[in-house]
Amino acid sequence: MGAMPSRGILIGIGLQLAAIITGYLSLRLLYAMGWFGCLVISVPLFLASPFFILRAPGPLWLRLLFSFWILGIPLSIAAQTAWERLSLRTEIVLVPAGYAGKGIVYFSDPAGKPQEVEDGKLVLRLGGNGELRTQAHQRKFESDWVFSWYGERREFYYLEPNGRRTRIDTITVNDPPERTGAFSLGTAYDAGRIVSIDFYIGTPAQWLKSMETR
Repeated sequence: MGAMPSRGILIGIGLQLAAIITGYLSLRLLYAMGWFGCLVISVPLFLASPFFILRAPGPLWLRLLFSFWILGIPLSIAAQTAWERLSLRTEIVLVPAGYAGKGIVYFSDPAGKPQEVEDGKLVLRLGGNGELRTQAHQRKFESDWVFSWYGERREFYYLEPNGRRTRIDTITVNDPPERTGAFSLGTAYDAGRIVSIDFYIGTPAQWLKSMETR
């Protein structure tokens, strides 16, 4: 039979299990105050576990693994966020000159227009009705931070018949009612991919008025 883990390792693992269980129960039973239970009980229990594990006999790498495995969780999240950040593609939305109203882009449409890329940025040319269906794919990012960057990096331009572009300010519905610009309305996604994005070209006041007439 194989040798049993040393008493110090067993105590350390027991403390870690106790920390996880008390943390779960605190969040489940204390609701908004659950963080307090985690801070006062769970965290000290987990921090105490390396004291027993590192002093136990056994290979150093194994004792380090048992002591600090939990660091792998935030490190993996940070690595995934960094990878998603590097794979983020900025979108250039080209709006017909003089257009005002809602715009929408549908992604991953086999019958849509071929993907258009410019200096690594995805170009989205709206039609006269403010709509575009494109074959381009856009994945949904798991990180909420990256997902917010995705929307913030979007660029809007009026496209003149001669090809000249005029930048449209990116605004929000909370900006002054008469400020003209482009603001996002929402993003639809399914099965790990973005299905569509919709936005409004005009002023917040115009958008609110259009909502009242529906």
